[in-house]
Amino acid sequence: MSDVFFELGRIAVGGYYDYQEIRISQRNRIRDIIRRKIEGIPLDKPEEKKEDKDFLKRYSDEKLGYYLNVLVRRGEITEYEREYLLSLINLSRETEKIEDKYKHLMEEYIKQEPIWEEWLKNIKGISIVLTSNLLKTFGYCENFKYVSSIWRYCGLDPDGAKGRRHGEKIHYNPKAKTLSWKIGDSFIKQRTQPYRQIYDSEKQRQLNLIEEGVENAPKNKLHADLRARRKMVKVFYQHYYVVARTLKGLTVTKPYAYDKLGHKNIVPPPHFDLTRVKYK
Repeated sequence: MSDVFFELGRIAVGGYYDYQEIRISQRNRIRDIIRRKIEGIPLDKPEEKKEDKDFLKRYSDEKLGYYLNVLVRRGEITEYEREYLLSLINLSRETEKIEDKYKHLMEEYIKQEPIWEEWLKNIKGISIVLTSNLLKTFGYCENFKYVSSIWRYCGLDPDGAKGRRHGEKIHYNPKAKTLSWKIGDSFIKQRTQPYRQIYDSEKQRQLNLIEEGVENAPKNKLHADLRARRKMVKVFYQHYYVVARTLKGLTVTKPYAYDKLGHKNIVPPPHFDLTRVKYK
């Protein structure tokens, strides 16, 4: 692929996410006005950030028109205000059409990438959109000499697992951490192998630690689930690191646990010929 096409592809990917961000932001502002009026919350009253996402289901895009009619009947908004809000909703739908056009351009670009054609398209649960995120975030791992650097960048290292403390500067990229969660969630839902098996086995091991009362056992089932997800995604990133750098003609460093600690149960990347890998 030429350097020009690579840069054009990055523009298409950037345009897709730019318009997506505009659409989501605008739709959420409209949703917030409707929610506050329905629930009797003053528009100028500050609210804490919501951790519970149930309100997104209660006030989904499909229900916004219904709630607007309710507010008119209750006299909470005027007919003119309802029409104005509907116009804004329709405008955000136009933004979505442009977003889709960028997505089609993005797909053309991604399908020219070796890592998609030779590997990622065979990984169930990794879509064109997730692939674009991976390339945008990591490229072909040219700037990640070790896979541990990727783990730390995504907040999957021990420090990142502790969570963010108030006033503390984070060492990871929040967008990369969100990407990691999306990949893990997709693998669990799609039952992608070998990653789903890694998740299931590790979650059961963590639950056993709770039952046995072992020191440093997970605090609860949710904590066990998060540990299992983290291990699953770390294995995927190990695979991405190996495949990406190999396709780029770069050498690969073996994981520390394998190279220095003598661990032998390293899961190889699925759908990839390891004889192509040049270990350092």
